[in-house]
Amino acid sequence: MPRTLFEAALLQAVSNDNAEEVSSALKMAEEEDLVAVRELLELRVKPTFNNPNNPKAFFHSVASFGLDFALDESITQLAQRNEKMEAFQVLDALEKRLFGTSSAAVPRDLAGEAQLLTAVSKDDGAAVTKVLEAANGEALLKLTVEKTFKDATGSAFYHSVASYHLAFELGDTIHDLAVRNGKTQAAESLASFGRPADVKVEVLVTNAVNGQELCRVSASSSWTMLQLAHDVASQVPTPGCRIFLLGGAALTSGTTLADVMKEREGDSDILELSSLVRSNVAGVYSATVTREEDELELLGPRLVGGGRRLIGRPRGQVPPQQLQVELKEDGTASFEYSVHPVDRGHCAPPSGGRLIKGTGQWQFEASNLELSITAGDTGHFQRCMPHRDGPLSPFVIILTMVKEDQLDVVDMNPLDSSAAPSPRGRHFHRCCPRGTAFLKRGEGEEVGSLVHFMT
Repeated sequence: MPRTLFEAALLQAVSNDNAEEVSSALKMAEEEDLVAVRELLELRVKPTFNNPNNPKAFFHSVASFGLDFALDESITQLAQRNEKMEAFQVLDALEKRLFGTSSAAVPRDLAGEAQLLTAVSKDDGAAVTKVLEAANGEALLKLTVEKTFKDATGSAFYHSVASYHLAFELGDTIHDLAVRNGKTQAAESLASFGRPADVKVEVLVTNAVNGQELCRVSASSSWTMLQLAHDVASQVPTPGCRIFLLGGAALTSGTTLADVMKEREGDSDILELSSLVRSNVAGVYSATVTREEDELELLGPRLVGGGRRLIGRPRGQVPPQQLQVELKEDGTASFEYSVHPVDRGHCAPPSGGRLIKGTGQWQFEASNLELSITAGDTGHFQRCMPHRDGPLSPFVIILTMVKEDQLDVVDMNPLDSSAAPSPRGRHFHRCCPRGTAFLKRGEGEEVGSLVHFMT
């Protein structure tokens, strides 16, 4: 009897949620010795089936047995997802006996999730803390809003957050929901859960080159490297981007002193960090930012048939955003931004996307680098050809050097906060998120322009 028949018998037994049939199918496989029980339990759902050359994949389509599934799920996980609890208990116990562990997902606390959503909806900070302490708070904090719900096997909210009168966007965590809906008390309780007590820390900053002491800082354990850099700059004003190192490894700007204290060796009362200042930052830096499909209406629709609307679905991948900054030795700078329109499979070449080409100046500001773009143009693609729309709204980008030859975006704002930005300028600020990493191009590497407006 071939393996595929044992597999089919097992899938049918799970579909029937019959513990006796599950046990019988596994026993027959073991007696025939054509396929070990272990191999049946190790089978996974793959994108293709009916493939005899892949012994680790289900040969049959699990959907043909009336089973919902996700890729890479085992027979035990299929039983759990489809709430075939009699079959699940047999398979789960067998996995634990044979492998010492189970592939099943950790049982979800659905009641705790519902209580937490209720507490957030009521903006009851005390109730939020109580739920998190009573339930598996860390797991609840990691849940996100997805396109589907009522699935207890994944990391998405099982309940519909809209039914709790909470506005949302896909990907929101419970803390994001609280902030988005103005539930300030709930947001504070969520943010503070599991947070270590804020303690005073004395930081000794030394020169990474010669080991000499630069300064001592009385700080808080909640301080980030960015905050520490500002304080050090006030004591040791040196033009350039300051990098902190622990054991030779650069610390990112968002790393807190509490994080560093966990990683360091020893338990001294003084936290010692070495530091470098990089002032030679001239060069060309580039960044790539991927986009979600939900951003398409913001970035790419054009006038079609008398109205602004989207036609069709994207064909292929959504084009990423390309950014390029050039910092020159004389303090001048240039900035380019390009995102191609989405190809929706129309006969005509696609239109849309966004283009920005500007110039300005750069300077060191405390421990950061301030890039001000004051002149330039915006545009878009018209049937794949770049067209100029008009002047850009001046803006400023604050960058920090997180390691050699990498500048990360700390913030980005209109240069004149009182001026109303153009629609294209306003959208652009939303599309260059904090944390965007600009990497320096190597010496001798060919660098071209991203934007070529038609004259």
